[in-house]
Amino acid sequence: MVSIDLVFVMTFAFANTIIRVLHEKDQALGAAQRELERAVERASPGRLSGRTLAGRYRLSELLGSGGMGEVYAAIEVANRRAVAVKVLHPHLGSSGDPLERFRREAEIARRVAARRIPAMIDHGITEDGNPFLVMERLKGSDLAAVLRRRERLTFAEVVDLAHQLAEILEAVHAAGVIHRDLKPQNVFLMEATEAATEAIDVRLLDFGIARMIDGAGDRLTESAAVIGSPGYLAPEQVDARIGTVGPHTDLFALGAIAYRALTGCHAFPSRHPAAAIYEAVHLTPTPPSQLDTGLPADVDYVVALALAKRPSDRYARASEFARDLEAALTGTLPEQVRVRARSIGDVGTEHTLTAA
Repeated sequence: MVSIDLVFVMTFAFANTIIRVLHEKDQALGAAQRELERAVERASPGRLSGRTLAGRYRLSELLGSGGMGEVYAAIEVANRRAVAVKVLHPHLGSSGDPLERFRREAEIARRVAARRIPAMIDHGITEDGNPFLVMERLKGSDLAAVLRRRERLTFAEVVDLAHQLAEILEAVHAAGVIHRDLKPQNVFLMEATEAATEAIDVRLLDFGIARMIDGAGDRLTESAAVIGSPGYLAPEQVDARIGTVGPHTDLFALGAIAYRALTGCHAFPSRHPAAAIYEAVHLTPTPPSQLDTGLPADVDYVVALALAKRPSDRYARASEFARDLEAALTGTLPEQVRVRARSIGDVGTEHTLTAA
């Protein structure tokens, strides 16, 4: 008779093999898709390029396109100010969740007045009936693009990244908002200037799936969907039995971003939704110092706390994570942080995942 334990081990091994295969396919498909998207954007000026919206904003080149809409460089005609205009895709503009998320992005941007969140300047409806948002125009690149070019950041850049994202998140959380989709594509690194005093200058983008901490006014349909992005999903975004989505959810994603920036690897590498959900709940990333021997072992303790499966085991505040990460990189991490990280061990996990 086959024991239950043996069945469990065999099932887990089979699931892990499937995840590996899916990850390898995801990597190849993802690279091809990104190159295709870049080629399309280079080849096409955008369907609205050259148009003037509401008589005030003249659109020029297409800066980017996603599932929700297109973002254009534009000029405010009256004062020649450079702005960015985000236009909801026509097929999403009539009703339902996409329109609600678009409205929410405008509402939250106004509610959270933080220096590192692009200013919301205006909003309106195109002649075709599509909602649009007018925002401060940023010059630079998102973190995902930077990491594709460079693989990883310097220690000084990661420290600045952590402190600045912590500053933003604490302002966002103080305003009663959870971002819920923190990832490199939504972290923007401003173009360096001669007057810059920091290694990098960060902005946080895209509050389209953010929500109020108290849930007030939350009208999005979420009952059957996982809200977030593969690789940066906190366990409670996948399984409500683990905990409630809250500020700790954003801190988990912050830890995953720091992991990626430090090691050049993803903490949870699968881009396949089903595999990503499994990883978020069950797998523990490879300790960073095992991926890069140049990283101090103390970084492993800080990352372990940030990526703890249970929300209550994580850092209480983003600034505490940034402080400890800097200490780990400079050899000044307090012993109590190591003790705390050891105390949570591999709680809620079944396997150590080798990132790639």
